[in-house]
Amino acid sequence: MTYETIRTLSGLTGLILFGTLFVGIVFWTFRPGAKKQYDTDAHIPLREED
Repeated sequence: MTYETIRTLSGLTGLILFGTLFVGIVFWTFRPGAKKQYDTDAHIPLREED
């Protein structure tokens, strides 16, 4: 294997890895079951607890 081949494969592997990670994070954030938890978390600063 030449340096150029290794460099190309490394770049491609990184692109696929980080692309998959990005899609996973976006999916996790906008999944249907998350709305209730995000609504609950959004009201934390407004709670008055003693």
